[in-house]
Amino acid sequence: MWYDNTKYNQSKLHDYANKFGSDLLGAYYLPRASMYFNLLSKSLEENVDFKLEEWRKEWIAYSNKWQEGTELYLVKAHGDALAIATGLFEKYFS
Repeated sequence: MWYDNTKYNQSKLHDYANKFGSDLLGAYYLPRASMYFNLLSKSLEENVDFKLEEWRKEWIAYSNKWQEGTELYLVKAHGDALAIATGLFEKYFS
C-alpha cells in the first residue's frame, strides 16, 4: 500500500527497497495472507458471511504498521545464484 487509506497521506514507504526488503515474503506478505485465510477459514467453519470490512481494517492497519517500521532485514543469500540462473535459462530458453 502506498497511501494510508484512512488519512490519504503518502506513505513513508516510497519503494520496497526502502525496507531493505530481503524478507518481504516472511515479514509482510505471509502475515497478510495468513490474516486473510484465517478469517476466511473462521467464517467457513462458523458458516457465516466473510467479514470483509473487518478484514480490510486489519489488513490496512497491518500494512500501515509495517510501513512505519524501522526494522532492518538482513540479506541472506541461499544457494548458488549462477547455477540457479543457468538452470532457469536452460529450462525456459533452450
